[in-house]
Amino acid sequence: MLIGIINIMVKSNSTYSKVKGFIKNKAVFLDRDGVINFDYGYIGTVDRFKIIPGVIQALRTLQSYGYLLIIITNQSGIGRKYYTEKDFELVNSHMITLLMNNQVHITDVFHCPHLPEDKCFCRKPNPGMLIRATKKYNIDIKKSLLFGDNEKDILAGKNIGIEKNILIGSGSKLFENCVTYPSLEKYVNSNRII
Repeated sequence: MLIGIINIMVKSNSTYSKVKGFIKNKAVFLDRDGVINFDYGYIGTVDRFKIIPGVIQALRTLQSYGYLLIIITNQSGIGRKYYTEKDFELVNSHMITLLMNNQVHITDVFHCPHLPEDKCFCRKPNPGMLIRATKKYNIDIKKSLLFGDNEKDILAGKNIGIEKNILIGSGSKLFENCVTYPSLEKYVNSNRII
């Protein structure tokens, strides 16, 4: 009976793939500051956390396509002692509650508190956080997307093999061939999701 249900899900829903008898998830990996909320630099307090207009609806749409929503964020403000790990968790809790109240479920948040000079494997552009998320949630990288607002985000996605890495913002010369959109909302509304 369970196998029949799984087969129906696989056949009827393009969001899943069957690999060695297991269903693999697809995910949207999102940088936080600059993609979900305005990036004022080192967001360590709730009062500085402001969601970008259109993001909630865009996340709802991505969620409706069966994507897990996973935030992958460098947070060197912790390493620089601008704010604490607890401050970061309070901001995240605020964000998750705000999104949940708007029918958006964030599957998980992965962060790296280290400084660039620490050469940490989890700090983007290294793929450490993405690898952890992929293993934890059995994610099919080939069916997943990544949204970031700088080169480190895009490189992290490329370093793990994500094919659809979307740069939010004005872009850069390094990524002239990269898909660039002014906002998450504009990308989702462009019908380029699938």
